[in-house]
Amino acid sequence: HGHTPAHAAAILTGSSNAEQANNAFEILQLLVEKGADVSLRDQEGRTVKDCLQFFGNRQMETRQKTESPQEN
Repeated sequence: HGHTPAHAAAILTGSSNAEQANNAFEILQLLVEKGADVSLRDQEGRTVKDCLQFFGNRQMETRQKTESPQEN
């Protein structure tokens, strides 16, 4: 279905097993912290955030990493 690991984690946040759902959300947060691109779309046209909202009824704030200016 064209899912990235972040898509898969977002989908699993909708698990009926609360522990599994929470673990998936933590994994998703870690993937995002490590630079996962949440703007990528699966074959259905859904972003990671779309999957998170649809399957897990959750939201997550993502912040773009900004690089600090290099000193010369």
